[in-house]
Amino acid sequence: MRPLLLLGVAAVLAGCASAPGDRGPLSAGAELKDREGKQVGAATLIETPEGVRIAVTGYRLPPGSHGLHIHAVGLCEPPEFTSAGAHLNPTGKQHGRLNPAGPHVGDLPNLVIAASGEGVNVPAHRTPLAWAAR
Repeated sequence: MRPLLLLGVAAVLAGCASAPGDRGPLSAGAELKDREGKQVGAATLIETPEGVRIAVTGYRLPPGSHGLHIHAVGLCEPPEFTSAGAHLNPTGKQHGRLNPAGPHVGDLPNLVIAASGEGVNVPAHRTPLAWAAR
């Protein structure tokens, strides 16, 4: 599995989420970039009554399964992306969506990329955007 980072989500959530008094649901967006800094996808986060809908679209990626995570820091600089910090984990859980002691709040389903280099993942997430933007 190749890691793929959701870039700048914490900063986007803090800086671009709609205020609670605005019309419509809270929303935010982020670009996905590879180690060379090329955009290889996009993510849109929209608050719903069931949780956050996170639509992730990947393109120009190698076929296969790619891990997706929301990180705790809104800075994500290539080539190693360590500036993004750890996965969002305010509840102190373990890594992995299927971990019996987990998962982190930032653990998302893998993005599966087809032979065409494209893929879409639209998981529902359990953390409200208003909470994540704090």
